[in-house]
Amino acid sequence: MAAGSQHERDVWVAVVNDTGSLLREETYPDLGRGRALEVASASDGGCIVAGTTDSHPLWVMRLDGEGNVIWTRTFEEGPEFIGVMLHHVYSVREKPDGSVELLYKVGRALKGEEAGGSVTVDRTLARDGSDVSVTEFYMPCPVVRASGGGYACASLESSEGDGYTMGNHLGSPIHVMKCDDRGEIVRVSTGTEAEVDIVTDIVQTPDGGFAILGGSTKT
Repeated sequence: MAAGSQHERDVWVAVVNDTGSLLREETYPDLGRGRALEVASASDGGCIVAGTTDSHPLWVMRLDGEGNVIWTRTFEEGPEFIGVMLHHVYSVREKPDGSVELLYKVGRALKGEEAGGSVTVDRTLARDGSDVSVTEFYMPCPVVRASGGGYACASLESSEGDGYTMGNHLGSPIHVMKCDDRGEIVRVSTGTEAEVDIVTDIVQTPDGGFAILGGSTKT
């Protein structure tokens, strides 16, 4: 299963079999000029897709097994914000009860202020797409839900030595920070120094550890 955009306009979703042969593909022009960023399978044979458009920082769409739209949600920020931008969709998944969990980061700028800020959002939607709960916390680095509850974040040390960052510090030790359900850091584990200057993603492995993705400009 894959999702993206067709000609950088319509949202596109494709389903392939285990050999990579195309089974079905659909485009969804009603969302406007946009692109899909994350897709997850659903228990009914359909899928859940999340992405962004020119007019909506974030949208979520649930499809049935034939590719028909069950519901679509778009999310707007409050009138006090301008210049809202979706930075990253970390994950989207269906829970055992049929609800949908989204973990993403948005950038916001307040009216009358030149500088903006980013916030990580953990949002749960009911089976019909309505809101169940929303948790927001500040975390500038890639985040994943931890199997034992709370979150885990991968980061490098800030080059100024006053905190953590997702990049721009070649040779910094990689840190994995364990956070509680409110996003508050409760433990920091330091790994070995790596030849990377940015971390871009973190996932939990079956043994309870974490795999971290990053990159380097060093040649």
